[in-house]
Amino acid sequence: MPILDVLLVVPEGAPLPAGLAAAIADGAGTLLNAPAGRVWVRLSVLSADHYAENGVAPADLPRPVFVTVMHADLPDAQLLAAQARALSDAVASVVGCDAGLVHIEFAPPGRGRVAFGGRLST
Repeated sequence: MPILDVLLVVPEGAPLPAGLAAAIADGAGTLLNAPAGRVWVRLSVLSADHYAENGVAPADLPRPVFVTVMHADLPDAQLLAAQARALSDAVASVVGCDAGLVHIEFAPPGRGRVAFGGRLST
């Protein structure tokens, strides 16, 4: 299942390329070796006016990308580390930024907590 929540920090009113969510989903699906329809991406935007870093002037702020990944079950730490690196690279390539600006967070496992169509995954 993985579900990816992708949050882009963008300048106010900046347009996003058409098909960006699909491109992220396809890239993630390929690197996770997932069958079609098994990687879901929810793409959202955070205006740069609503993002800050302490001690950094607004004009000097980077435009990071935050990705939260929820698996049904978390892989072992070594595979998780490899996925973090590969996902950072893949998202950066699609979005057009440096991989150092893509931050990956792994959510708690979804199995037993997420109900698809009202059916709890077990």
